[in-house]
Amino acid sequence: ALAHVLDRQLVIKAAPALEERKPVTGKMQIRNVDRSVGGILSFELTRQYGGVGLPDDTIHITFQGSSGQSFGNFLVPGI
Repeated sequence: ALAHVLDRQLVIKAAPALEERKPVTGKMQIRNVDRSVGGILSFELTRQYGGVGLPDDTIHITFQGSSGQSFGNFLVPGI
C-alpha cells in the first residue's frame, strides 16, 4: 500500500538533496487522499543525516491541490 503514496515520488524528486545535499525545488499536485505527506521523505533524510537534517529549504516543494490529514506533520529540518 505504501508503494504508490505521494511520498515515494517526493523521495525520487529529492534524490539530489538526499544523496549530495544539493538544493531541490519543484511543484507537485496533491489530493485529499494524500496523507502524512513528507513522512517517508523525512524518514529517508533522517536515515542519511540523523536528526540534524539538512540546511533550511534544501528541499522546497510547492503543492497544488487539497492535502489530506497530517500534511507536513513529520517534517525534519531541511524540508
